[in-house]
Amino acid sequence: MRYKIKKTDIAPKLGSIKNIKVKSCYLGVSINNSFFYGPHFELLLKWVSSYFDECVILIGDYLNRRNEFIFNNKTEKDAIENSLVLGDELYAKINLILTQLPSQKFKLYRWKQFLDDNPTAMKVKDDLENIYNTNENFKYEILQSCTEYITRLLNKKRTISISKEEAIIQSKEYILEEMAVFSILIEKGFTVQIYPGTQLKVLKDLANGEFPELNTNLKQGIYIDLSVKKV
Repeated sequence: MRYKIKKTDIAPKLGSIKNIKVKSCYLGVSINNSFFYGPHFELLLKWVSSYFDECVILIGDYLNRRNEFIFNNKTEKDAIENSLVLGDELYAKINLILTQLPSQKFKLYRWKQFLDDNPTAMKVKDDLENIYNTNENFKYEILQSCTEYITRLLNKKRTISISKEEAIIQSKEYILEEMAVFSILIEKGFTVQIYPGTQLKVLKDLANGEFPELNTNLKQGIYIDLSVKKV
């Protein structure tokens, strides 16, 4: 049985992938997304190689410390250690896949490494936090995504180790840190974000001009949702 990668959505509405002039993309690797551990991940990277000249692959292991707070009631030290162990596994897996692909097209980073190399990311997060605190529509969209995420997991009988309200706040911190890093990547010219699944609604709305009053380069991003389809 054969499979192929398929575009399911793109913001702003540009139609075909071929209409995208920017040839630099980035892929955030979520520690908790089973796709990255499965057989189709290599297919995704081959798809990237066919459409883009360069791609940053960013493993969200250190970022995952927020989820460790939510689900496993870890101390900060243990949350970070657990997340980095998971990152070790994915880093080795991705490196192995990349040996089969044009090496010049891919740059592989881990989250803490990227933050250390780009210290302005935390300043950008502070700026996004300020927007969150002063723009009700932006705040609503962030909290809606967080609430839907936590509720979805609870409906799947996933246990959280803190209150739902606290879990939503941790999820908000996760999203704002994630968006800050995306902003730095856009600043570096990696304008296109690809993801196997559905990206944040707030990112798509920014790209579609829903927040013209906000001063953030996230509005310049191109956000592509991908899925796997049987051929």
